[in-house]
Amino acid sequence: MFASCTTGSCRKTADAKKSTLDQLLGDDDWGDNATLERMSLVNRAIFQAPEPSYSASNHPWSPADAVMLDTRLGYHFPAVMIKCKRAPATRAVIHCHANACDVGHVYELCQRDAECWQANVLLVEYPGYGASPGACYERNVDRHVVCAYLYLIEDLGYDPESVILFGRSLGSGPVCRLAHRLQTLRWRPVGGVVLHSPFVSVREAGISLLGGVARMMSERWDNRIPLAELRCRLLIVHGASDEVIPFHHAETLRNVRKENNLHCMFFPTQGTHNYFSYYRDYLRPVEKFVAGHEGRKLPPLPDPLPRAEHSKADADALIEARRREAAESRRRAKAAAAAAKAKGAKKEAGPGEDDDGATTTTNGADGDDAFAWNEGTSGGFGSDGAGGDSGDGDDDGDDGGGGDAPWKSPNGKKGGRSKFVPGGASPIGSRSTRLCM
Repeated sequence: MFASCTTGSCRKTADAKKSTLDQLLGDDDWGDNATLERMSLVNRAIFQAPEPSYSASNHPWSPADAVMLDTRLGYHFPAVMIKCKRAPATRAVIHCHANACDVGHVYELCQRDAECWQANVLLVEYPGYGASPGACYERNVDRHVVCAYLYLIEDLGYDPESVILFGRSLGSGPVCRLAHRLQTLRWRPVGGVVLHSPFVSVREAGISLLGGVARMMSERWDNRIPLAELRCRLLIVHGASDEVIPFHHAETLRNVRKENNLHCMFFPTQGTHNYFSYYRDYLRPVEKFVAGHEGRKLPPLPDPLPRAEHSKADADALIEARRREAAESRRRAKAAAAAAKAKGAKKEAGPGEDDDGATTTTNGADGDDAFAWNEGTSGGFGSDGAGGDSGDGDDDGDDGGGGDAPWKSPNGKKGGRSKFVPGGASPIGSRSTRLCM
């Protein structure tokens, strides 16, 4: 009887979560017909996942920080929680990355974001990107983002107003839709929305790059619709020299907000789509925006995290075991190489070369003593790029700002002049024509 009640309770909870998920997704003519969506040539052109930067067994984060979220479509997808370490987090950020990258590409960058914004950052993987299964189309990307939001609210117990939705480029679409959907359902709103290099719509972005041929595309993620009604705080950051999603997209969205007398903090920069001053054009405006959000200290993250396969202790033990295994493997390889070298030297020298008939290695040490392995941490996925100086953002009457203050990363190193941020171009139509969103 007890087992039966437990099963019934679990089924009821699962049904309730599915109902909540369906409400946030809303109605759609296509629904979740993955077969038809896979056949869409437009979807194939838009969603071009890069070569995965990580796998289920090889990734830069601790296994204790990875969670598997249920889509209710028969598969789970990975999300990564980055904890703020310098102080108790006062907010949570859901980070929705750009098109031609995955969670592994932005992980190192978001580690710095978490410290600077005093936030716990949840990285969401899109279907078909990185190690995530699933067909990639508009509604399914929305589904992944909604699942991440419900994880913070239902599994971790966060207050909706402590959550900031961050969408870069392609990620601006699902972020705007989720924030607007919460308002439409009259549920509690999020604490704010940050759009970095957003588009007016996927179709308009295609027209900007490809001209009239893109007019044949059906609309996907028209951000004008939700932003014309969304009442929560909004920040738009966009490079005036953006060659992928032109600056006028941001201006159009800003004007939509003004016409409807809605809040909009607008921060134009002189950067391009992927090259800009990491401090002035990214960290600082977002930090200023989130500072205006009065958040309480979030409850400590549990260990293990809900839906995580490992606790921190288990993950540390697993990492240490793999480190020792790698060290032993390298020691054996080094010893074998030293033995082979010594044998070759003895054969060349011939018998009686040494007075005692023994051979020695060139460094006077045996293989074990000569070998030393540095167990330093491996580097991340980010990369610094050379670039010109980025200009200051102007106020434009919407609380924007700029500056030249030096920035130090959490490890004490000064930031560079420019930063390459993953999210480069993806092909549409041919390899010579590239579209990044």
